[in-house]
Amino acid sequence: MTGPDSPRARRTRGLRYLAIADDLRRRIQSGEFTHGERLPSQPSLARQYGVSLTTFRTALSLLTDEGYLHPAHGLGTFVANPEDQRLHALVVDDDPATIQLFQSILSEANVRVTPASSGREALERVAHNRFDIIFLDLVMPHGDGVHTLGRFRSMHLSTPVVVVTGEADADMIARAMAHGPLTLIIKPVRPPQVRELLGSLPRPGPAGSAQPPERSS
Repeated sequence: MTGPDSPRARRTRGLRYLAIADDLRRRIQSGEFTHGERLPSQPSLARQYGVSLTTFRTALSLLTDEGYLHPAHGLGTFVANPEDQRLHALVVDDDPATIQLFQSILSEANVRVTPASSGREALERVAHNRFDIIFLDLVMPHGDGVHTLGRFRSMHLSTPVVVVTGEADADMIARAMAHGPLTLIIKPVRPPQVRELLGSLPRPGPAGSAQPPERSS
């Protein structure tokens, strides 16, 4: 029997998906693809390896089972770290002192922290990384927090967003609430507030559990 469904063709496909998985695993282990990074689209990688999309997805499935990758519906595939199961927080604030405070609180809770000093930087971080929680200041240059929150909503971001603001920002809070229900922290930030929020989050599994924004890859 010959053709695409012949035993020989099936054996060839099997060898090819294993070779692809081996190569991707090597690229991850060498640091070419880093933890939290989104891989190029599946069709483009399938073309790069010269295989069908089905064969390539079989390789991805193997690496997902091994904990190297985390597929996110509607967005793509992210590199996971099987050894790092800590929560990952994005802290968005233009005040270095506030960033430092959050880093201190979150580090004590064994949470990885990625800082961003503007809404523009936050959107860039979210586009290329996965987070379990986002702390977002409302008043910032280069895209204020309300604008950034609106962009998060339009991206169908499923990561919890905690708005951090001052008591005097009533108008800003009202604008933010127009984008949907909010979790608020009123400055000054207190460690018990942050720890309580962290306690409500699901712990990520070996390949991570937080979902990146859902959009077309």
